[in-house]
Amino acid sequence: GEGGDLQRAEASGTVYFVTPDQSMRGDRAVYNLGNGEIVVTGNVILTQGKNVLTGSRLVYNINTEAARMDGAPRGAAGSRVQGVFYPNSN
Repeated sequence: GEGGDLQRAEASGTVYFVTPDQSMRGDRAVYNLGNGEIVVTGNVILTQGKNVLTGSRLVYNINTEAARMDGAPRGAAGSRVQGVFYPNSN
C-alpha cells in the first residue's frame, strides 16, 4: 500500500489463528488487511468450545466474525466438510 503499509500477510506450515471464542488451524493462511479476511487452506480445523468443523478451506472475516468452511472439489480426497456440534448445556 501507500507509505509501505502492510496490506497482505501469508504464512505456511501449521498456521494458527485464535480469537477469544474460536481457534482455526490449517496448512496455509493469507490475511488481507484491506477487507479483514483470513483464508485458511489445507486440513483446516475450526473449533469453538467443544464444537469442531473440518474442511479444506475456511474464510473468516475478523470485522464481522463470519466464517465459511468449504470442502475440496467434488471427488477429491477429503472433499466434504465435517462437523461435530454439541448443544448448549445451560
